Amino acid sequence: MYQPKYTITNQTIKSISRIIAGHTLIVGAPLKPKWEAGLRYQALVRSVHSSTHLEGNPLTEQEVAQVLRGKEPKRAFRKRDILEVTNYRQVLQYIAQAHDEPGLKIDEDTTLHLHKLCVQGIEGMESQAGRYRSVQNYIVAGPQRAVVYMPPPPEKVPGLMEGLVQWLEEAQRQQVSPFIVSAIAHYEFESIHPFIDGNGRTGRALSTLILYKMGYDTKSFFSLEEYFDAHPDEYYGNLGRIRKAYGENPDPDLTEWVEFFVHAIEVEMDRVESEVKVYLAQEHLRRDLKQQEINARQFKAVLYLQKRGSLQSHEYAKRFRCSRDTAVRDLRELMDKGLIEPQGAGPQLRYVLKR
Repeated sequence: MYQPKYTITNQTIKSISRIIAGHTLIVGAPLKPKWEAGLRYQALVRSVHSSTHLEGNPLTEQEVAQVLRGKEPKRAFRKRDILEVTNYRQVLQYIAQAHDEPGLKIDEDTTLHLHKLCVQGIEGMESQAGRYRSVQNYIVAGPQRAVVYMPPPPEKVPGLMEGLVQWLEEAQRQQVSPFIVSAIAHYEFESIHPFIDGNGRTGRALSTLILYKMGYDTKSFFSLEEYFDAHPDEYYGNLGRIRKAYGENPDPDLTEWVEFFVHAIEVEMDRVESEVKVYLAQEHLRRDLKQQEINARQFKAVLYLQKRGSLQSHEYAKRFRCSRDTAVRDLRELMDKGLIEPQGAGPQLRYVLKR
């Protein structure tokens, strides 16, 4: 059985504490169904874009959103590029739907299924989808496509994957932190590189499934892949350093990798927590405003100021489709009620929420 070597550092403990606190706030927040659906959709788009972009997919986040809505982007793309996007959506939908099924095990069959969903329909992968590779593969980098890592030979892949799955089962029995399990599983999977193509997407999907299965689905608001895509040098740099060590020693120390990976989860959990807090603040403000005798324009203006910070009278008139005189009157009434206050004077006069 695979036995990873790592030390839990103070930084990792700190990150885990922050993740748990953020998760608790998020799952307990009284969010309206419409807003929850919006957060889930945003996370889906970010995850699909980030995981495929890391592998060189050229679609922007906006173009990914268009494809997921069934629309055709203005730019022309290869069929493969579109399939990578729609396939990864299927992967994430499968994870969201299947993770809480009591009978679902994170085993070789599940991993093979994740890979099949990732690459199905892609030219050249018809006979490889959901099957371990039978040839040697390489990881290359740079314009010269220099080999930077050679994974284990194909005949060792089944045994290595079996060892990883056995460790995953034991780690869950021993109640190892889900974040550490997810981190180590991702590293070992990428080191084995069990498939001829699609290893990166499948590995990140596997890590997400582990988090979900071990109780941290976070209402599907969470996008682990986004941090890696925003920090590719950190992501690949940490993997590269350990792979180099792996080439010299089949039992490298994973402490640095675990610390990086858990920090990535912490950053993304913080981001989701911040979004939820903004929503809750807006809900409180809406309730407070409903008790005030203000018109619809003024109500929208206060919400706008909460998001954007300041507003001038001519901007008010244009945005809320009223005359300049009406805008000035509305703003004066909001000042009289103690909701806003002026800043500056003359042409620089702006209005902000009263502190």
